[in-house]
Amino acid sequence: MRHRIINLVVFQIGWFAFIYAGALNRDALAALGFALVAGVHFATTKNRRAEAELMAASGAIGIILDSVLMNLGLLTFSSGFAIPYLCPFWFIALWLNFATLLNVSLDWLKKSLPLAAVLGAVAGPGTYYAGARIGAVALHPDLWPSLIAIGIEWGLAFPALLKLADLLVARRSAARPIIPEVTA
Repeated sequence: MRHRIINLVVFQIGWFAFIYAGALNRDALAALGFALVAGVHFATTKNRRAEAELMAASGAIGIILDSVLMNLGLLTFSSGFAIPYLCPFWFIALWLNFATLLNVSLDWLKKSLPLAAVLGAVAGPGTYYAGARIGAVALHPDLWPSLIAIGIEWGLAFPALLKLADLLVARRSAARPIIPEVTA
């Protein structure tokens, strides 16, 4: 239980750090925040390789999906464009940060992917809206096209990431020998 609480608290601190880094145009703050989040996560997890793979996959999915929304004019970022046509690092850090929850605080949702889809479709737009209120991102002027697109994005991405988290942990666990090798 303690590990879940630490996981949630670190995630929330990371979320605020990344959103404010974007709002204040402070990419160095996002990089430092990510280093701290990742450090705490890897220090408290058993399966570091699976977690690193999950974070990388989540980051890649985030880059693709949110860059598409950005290029469609449904998201506009106030800062942090290192590579044209791609969402900024501080926003990718949000996806990496989210991945830290999947095998810890949100692992119970692996048994109910339809519920995860609904939660993603509802909570996803809510978090982007909160980021917009802070000034880190702007949504489409009509609001609804952005919220609907984000809802679809997260309604699909959340259960997919949970499934991937489950597969990576199972694969890493299966790769470990049951009986440790004895060396002479």
